Amino acid sequence: MQKPNVLSGPYIDRAAHLRKDEQFIRNARRDPSSRLVPLWRSRNLLRRHSEGLAAAVLPVGHHLFRSVADSTFVLLGRFRGHTYFAVNIESAEPPATDRDTRFEDLRLAAGQLPRDEAGLLAYARAMVSWQRRHRYCGVCGAQTRPADGGHVIRCIDETC
Repeated sequence: MQKPNVLSGPYIDRAAHLRKDEQFIRNARRDPSSRLVPLWRSRNLLRRHSEGLAAAVLPVGHHLFRSVADSTFVLLGRFRGHTYFAVNIESAEPPATDRDTRFEDLRLAAGQLPRDEAGLLAYARAMVSWQRRHRYCGVCGAQTRPADGGHVIRCIDETC
């Protein structure tokens, strides 16, 4: 019997119909109930507690994200009644976190997480990795910028 893949499943409403709704995204980025899934060097922020591991998600107003450009946030969708965004933290050193959290490799930790949280973190990691690997246009080499909630990458050269 094949074991189920804990990194995929119908855990999150990806809200594809809202990706082009710039007003919704702007409002969700300011909504205190929205949550952020932070990544640093392809590592997810995890919280250790007495029962094991859990995804460490942060509120949109968290100090780690004050200097991060809005265009780098990726709309993941709705999960557990909240709007979620993935955000990549670009820094040489890991950002300071709470003492019970740290950035860890999801491939090593996924089996210890609740399935729905592992799926959410895998989706966030995949989207951030995809964006990071497509910073330049494959046709003309110009820079690209994310659109549609981070699910589309467009060349900035309008003649391309």
